[in-house]
Amino acid sequence: MRRRDFLGGTAAALLSTGVLGSLAACGNSGPGGGEQLQLWALQDAEYQKVVKPAIDAYNSGAENKIQLTTYVNDAYKQKLQVAMGSPQAPDVFFNWGGGNLAQFVKAGQVADLTDRTADLSAAFLPSVLSVGQVDGRQYALPMNGIQPVILYYHQGVFAAAGLQPPKTYEQLLAVVDALKAKGVTPIALPGSQGWTELMYLEYLLDRVGGPDKFAAIAAGAAGAWSDPAVVRAATMCQELAKRGAFGANFASINYDNSGASKLFATGKAAMFLMGSWEYSTQLTNNPAFVRDGKLGWLPFPTVADGAGDPTAPATRATTTRCRPAPRTPTRPSTS
Repeated sequence: MRRRDFLGGTAAALLSTGVLGSLAACGNSGPGGGEQLQLWALQDAEYQKVVKPAIDAYNSGAENKIQLTTYVNDAYKQKLQVAMGSPQAPDVFFNWGGGNLAQFVKAGQVADLTDRTADLSAAFLPSVLSVGQVDGRQYALPMNGIQPVILYYHQGVFAAAGLQPPKTYEQLLAVVDALKAKGVTPIALPGSQGWTELMYLEYLLDRVGGPDKFAAIAAGAAGAWSDPAVVRAATMCQELAKRGAFGANFASINYDNSGASKLFATGKAAMFLMGSWEYSTQLTNNPAFVRDGKLGWLPFPTVADGAGDPTAPATRATTTRCRPAPRTPTRPSTS
């Protein structure tokens, strides 16, 4: 049995669960030599409630079983970078689109799923499906979908300070000053991880210059990074940091260990810009905070003279992709 053929059957089984749509007909001679499939993903308590039962259901009747391994965010990125291209790489793995996917495509480390997933394309919005594409070919399919990045706020802290949630950037600056005066960190920022800081540049660039500016950067257009809108958005990020919006020690705060989430839930920070998955994180780790109605959220503030859609959310995409199939057969599992 070729690993490719086996993975085709695996895909059919998991597609019926609606959980892992990008397992279709791909694989390699990685860990286990064909005896066991390695599936890597991020740790997410709420998501595992869906994924693990689906995998268990498949494994109960499968000859070649799937082993799920999960990692915290930054550790996962490092592990994946080291493993890809080696015999220790996973067969199927969670990852992000864009340049992160393109590097694996360029190195020939992920399978082209275009033909084998053609019948699935109608199940996704084109803009969502495109996250897993490189040069018009499909190398991954959405797993968790595209999740909005939300500005959360602690309703208890705002009420105690007599403040209203900011609707504009100028109002945000005023709220930052007022919270600092009361000894509260205005915004929790897990600055030890760069992706959390990037959210501010993404949002402010969209508010200032509109989506075309970000699209130009993603496309590698000449001069995209020196565009006046990009310079202004970056300057606004600096302004927030210098104003003390994130406190004095944000560079040492981590997201994976729930440090920033805890600061926010306990009222030591009043706001938190994070993906919609933060709701499930708070529900798991700080249920009273959610249950007592203290968790609030609002659109990211607008910029008065900006060209962007003031209602547009920034998003984070997550996909599942597969390694290429081997060129020589591997023996089937005897388990």
